[in-house]
Amino acid sequence: MGDCAPEAMSWAALDHVGPMASTMAGIAKLLSIIAGYDAHDTRQQGKVAPGLDTNYMPALERGVDGLKIAIWNEGFGQDNSDYGLISSEPETANLSRLAFYPKFTGRSSYFPNL
Repeated sequence: MGDCAPEAMSWAALDHVGPMASTMAGIAKLLSIIAGYDAHDTRQQGKVAPGLDTNYMPALERGVDGLKIAIWNEGFGQDNSDYGLISSEPETANLSRLAFYPKFTGRSSYFPNL
């Protein structure tokens, strides 16, 4: 990124990689590949969290019973928000009635210093 023009730096925030697969095993494999240290990602500053285990395959044996998913609601409705993301907001809001964490209101609630 050191060679990028300042206006290109905003693209660094758009590369949120996430696994997509047809099975949980496929997602675990993909997440194991994309998680962890990336020498080309300047935001990592050459560091990785101590004890970070990026092998998600053993987690499949534990199952998903009791796990909760939080929906990060910040970023919806911004001028530069993706229309597909905005149009899915009502559907994702309804997920809280499943096994999702209904009280999560975004980063400011849990990470006030960010």
